[in-house]
Amino acid sequence: MIDKDTTVKSPDNILFTQLEDEIIILDINTGKYFSLNSTAADIFRRFVDGASFGEVLDEMKIRYPEASERQLENDIREIIIDLRESEIFDF
Repeated sequence: MIDKDTTVKSPDNILFTQLEDEIIILDINTGKYFSLNSTAADIFRRFVDGASFGEVLDEMKIRYPEASERQLENDIREIIIDLRESEIFDF
């Protein structure tokens, strides 16, 4: 279950780099790579830096005041679930 205290980590086999507004992620075990758009990249970076779900949500509420908290929660949850299913993040 993902709650506001949830943190995630990226396994050692995951490498990433910033390329303009995007982040490119490479799984060195499988050779698969992924590209994150600027919003997903911001979320990814915050989690990699050790932020909790609640901290990321608070930052996104400031960045995107026009979005409802519920929408932001759903969007962040979707991103980390997708990254977990791709084995880029682990809880």
